[in-house]
Amino acid sequence: MTQRIAILSGRGGTGKSLLTCGIGEALADLGKTVLLVDGSQGLRSLELYMGIQEGILYSVPDLSAGKCSVADVLVQDEARTNLWLLPASQNLPTDQNLKENYGKALTIIQDGGEDVPAFDFILTDCGGSLESQLTLASLSDRPVLVVTPDPAGLRAADKLRKLTGKEPEMIINRFDSRDLARHILPSFHELQDILPLSPLGIFEENDGLRQAVLTGGDIAREMPEFNNTAERILGQNVPFPLMPEQVDREAPSGMPQVPESSGKRESFWNRIFSRGK
Repeated sequence: MTQRIAILSGRGGTGKSLLTCGIGEALADLGKTVLLVDGSQGLRSLELYMGIQEGILYSVPDLSAGKCSVADVLVQDEARTNLWLLPASQNLPTDQNLKENYGKALTIIQDGGEDVPAFDFILTDCGGSLESQLTLASLSDRPVLVVTPDPAGLRAADKLRKLTGKEPEMIINRFDSRDLARHILPSFHELQDILPLSPLGIFEENDGLRQAVLTGGDIAREMPEFNNTAERILGQNVPFPLMPEQVDREAPSGMPQVPESSGKRESFWNRIFSRGK
């Protein structure tokens, strides 16, 4: 049975598209047949991360309107034959006919046919406005929140988790252990007090990953955490190589440290995420 996962965050710039691509590639490497769905109508990008932009002829609205077949619209990855992309329209406004177009297109794909792969996973990169992300998430079985450990990112994720109607899981992205050592970031347990969600992955800032994106390298193989996250999605008990609270709270040499006793960090986080507000 196909499992439909929505990757969302409540705001832009959190790395949803990159994570969707990397996790999809990792699931494919584990032998699963995967469809990536670009939900960023008007601002698609997944084909750029996958390096298959030249193969796009049709998009979601074409399939839902009967202007093309499933075989016509799906684009197969060049490196992984069990990984496919359903492209978003680059021309329609972000929210125009979103639920109608994507709902119908996904139904056509899942109804199958001779030329349609039997997908184990459908991962949707939910882009655009908060409303469009919730619309796309409603078409999934399993919402996953991408959380960046900064005030705006945490507040957006906290709001979105209350609106999904389902209990989401979370992926922490752009985590920097140096900020934790300086007491700038909350610890993992403090983060779970703010967002009481099960973690699927923790991705640190990584220059190699950035270079892979810019040079067309293999995203999933650049960081082991992509494979670890894919295995956790499959239900395997994979330990986190580095939980944030395990980072040494002592600031490295030459790095300024904010004393915990100052109360500066605590009052800031509590001011933004105090319960009941």
